[in-house]
Amino acid sequence: MPAGGLAFAIPLATRWIFGRAAMTIATPLGAAVGLATAFALREAAPWRPDDFGSGWVHVAWAAALVGGAAAALLSFRWSWLLKLAAVALAAYVTVPMERRDGPWWFVALAAVMALPWLAVPANDSEIKRQWPERLVWLGLALGALSVVALHAHYLRATDFAMMAACAVAGGAVASTLLERDGHELEGLGYVTLPALVLCTWNDTESAIPTAAFACAGLAVAPMAVFRWFPRAGWRGLLVRGAIVMIPAVVAAILAMTFEEVSFG
Repeated sequence: MPAGGLAFAIPLATRWIFGRAAMTIATPLGAAVGLATAFALREAAPWRPDDFGSGWVHVAWAAALVGGAAAALLSFRWSWLLKLAAVALAAYVTVPMERRDGPWWFVALAAVMALPWLAVPANDSEIKRQWPERLVWLGLALGALSVVALHAHYLRATDFAMMAACAVAGGAVASTLLERDGHELEGLGYVTLPALVLCTWNDTESAIPTAAFACAGLAVAPMAVFRWFPRAGWRGLLVRGAIVMIPAVVAAILAMTFEEVSFG
């Protein structure tokens, strides 16, 4: 998929041409170019839809990537403001029209987006060899969401979840090769996951229980407490992975159990 390929290739090419200092911009840029290309090729939604909701997820992507890149260039004293601004814009454009009568859906969606993102350390520079652990869990959670959206018969959300998962995966592989944590890309996952879950739950009628959507949308919320888990050793890694993947897998299993997909 172009989203993953460009998210992988552009950071590597930038590192070779301009050096490591350019990676803070190159990593989200690669994801942005990849997502824009996939969005245009799939034609899952117009660039300027009439109604707010899932059709505006590309604006949420842009907000998350710009916010992540800008926040990575600043200290935490200012970076959290940029993340909140990105979350506010993403929540505003993705809350469905039917849920815009009051502020509560905006507040709830923005809180789910912001909580794990604001809790992420500005940089894990104390680790000698960095790797994008959080991107790995985000990519897998987005993959689980695509299963839920597919079984809910919502192909637009399925496409968008897979695009975001591929972009995160491509960026994660590139960051691994460059020994970086790729934290500039994390906002993409934190914003996309709850936004698409809310839209899928709101826009479809299926036998999938609400608990499945809740598990999918809140799967990455426990990442807010990652900083308090031991960073060294495989036991800590297993615990961190389990608290993200268990609800994501439960969501996918519930979707597959209660709703079938016909490819005929």
